[in-house]
Amino acid sequence: MRGIGPSTSGADPRRLPPWSRGLLEAAEKYPVPDPVNIGSDEEIAIKDLVKLIIELSGSKAKIKFDTSKPNGQPRRKCDTRKAMKKVGFTPRIPLRKGLKRTIEWYKANRG
Repeated sequence: MRGIGPSTSGADPRRLPPWSRGLLEAAEKYPVPDPVNIGSDEEIAIKDLVKLIIELSGSKAKIKFDTSKPNGQPRRKCDTRKAMKKVGFTPRIPLRKGLKRTIEWYKANRG
């Protein structure tokens, strides 16, 4: 498995079902032209995310990050306080559980 950059930058691990639910809730409950962060407040380094995906998938892939590429933003953490206050949105599926479900679905439907 090949990654880009040194892999120390952060990521907001949004999963589609919670994100799409949040988007619909925001449109219904807060229909104003004002941005709201819909996502998870969980934060994980890209290298740790890659390791977690390999672990959960049972893959034997080796990881090699291409350090000649830029690292990206050091941290990304979604501030979801406004989504909770204005929309009542909080993510319901933790990262590990969401990834496990996604991997299982992929293996059953695409693998």
